[in-house]
Amino acid sequence: MRSLYLKKVYLFFSPFIVRTLIWFYFIYTKNIHSLLVYDAFIYIPTGVKYVNGLINLDFKVFLENCEHPPLAKIIIGITVILFSKILGEIGAAVLSMIIISSFTALIVYKIGSTMNKRIGLISWLLFSLDPFSIHWAIAWLDTPMLLFMIAGIYYLFFREKKNIWIAGIFFGLSFLCKYTSVAIFLFLIFFFKLFKITSLKKSLIALLIGIFILGLNPQYWGSKHFMQIFIKTRNAGFMNLPLIFTYLKDPRFHFWFFSYIWVFSNNHIRTFPLIISFIGFITIFYRYLNHEKLRYNLKSLLWLSATLFLLAFLPKHWVYYNIIIIPPLSLFVASLINNSMDREDKYSYKLFPILIPIGFLMALSILSIILALVFPSGWLFIGDLIRNYRILKVISITAYILTIILFFLSLLYTYFILLKNNVYF
Repeated sequence: MRSLYLKKVYLFFSPFIVRTLIWFYFIYTKNIHSLLVYDAFIYIPTGVKYVNGLINLDFKVFLENCEHPPLAKIIIGITVILFSKILGEIGAAVLSMIIISSFTALIVYKIGSTMNKRIGLISWLLFSLDPFSIHWAIAWLDTPMLLFMIAGIYYLFFREKKNIWIAGIFFGLSFLCKYTSVAIFLFLIFFFKLFKITSLKKSLIALLIGIFILGLNPQYWGSKHFMQIFIKTRNAGFMNLPLIFTYLKDPRFHFWFFSYIWVFSNNHIRTFPLIISFIGFITIFYRYLNHEKLRYNLKSLLWLSATLFLLAFLPKHWVYYNIIIIPPLSLFVASLINNSMDREDKYSYKLFPILIPIGFLMALSILSIILALVFPSGWLFIGDLIRNYRILKVISITAYILTIILFFLSLLYTYFILLKNNVYF
């Protein structure tokens, strides 16, 4: 029992120390603002107001920044009130995200350990040490959302003794952090049902529990509040058409968009690179050269594919939205490295569309890392070249041809490397 406790302490504090050293170095050297998104200067004071509003039973304060649910901001507000005199407001808010991200690493280990201990350890290492994961531990709403979401996924889909009620509570807490989590869960239900991974009835019960908890949001307490929430949500762009429909209306971006949303949207100025996908690419290439079938955990594959497809259907996109792919990507790559499978079923070509976004992510991972290091906005620049074809002409056509080549290379990689060499095919 004591050794198990010490193990959990180690699994929490190792990523905690890594993130703390890196982030507080940037705070100490006053370079922190170049790595943060401007939302920090909204969520920190708003979170403090929420906490004071709860203490004073003044629920009208929750109408501030009401386009997002309040829980993540309340967590930020509590840590700022407790630690701002020691660490400053930014330092205290960063500390809350580091703690949450470290707990997320622990749950990633627990999910991986349901497959086997080696997968648990590898997935924990990948999540804990990946530069992109370390950077976007400071995703103010998404990091708390992710913690509660993967806790719910663990209790509903991966734990040997599943608990619908605990899973539903965690999903509800996730919904109270950011509405995106509702869409993530719906995509997961659809993908897992499609491959008969879990009971639809249990998933829907957990969803209903989560929706009930979301209904406790004090932002909803008053009929006049709904219109204010609707207006602010619309003005923030969350009711726009999904990105995939927006871009596919223009034939010039049919090939550019998928490479962007599934690969190059991970790159941004002053953003640490994502390397887990490149490790996956090397593992897959090694198996292919040795004429070995790709063996992996199917649940982690479906989870990863669901999050990647969701990114294409969101109405807007910022680089830190991509942290939702990090836990399933860590688990998928860990199971690839371990070369183990969890099912004996064969799915034939039904598997191909599920593999497409993962094929893009893996096939273009080398180029993604190169661009992340030397020209982070390179793919957006390619998009601008295509957009200005009347002025740039030949250069614009060349950029367009490049997007076509990478698009079909990714599809060929998906078909011949991921599908035909797949143990489930």
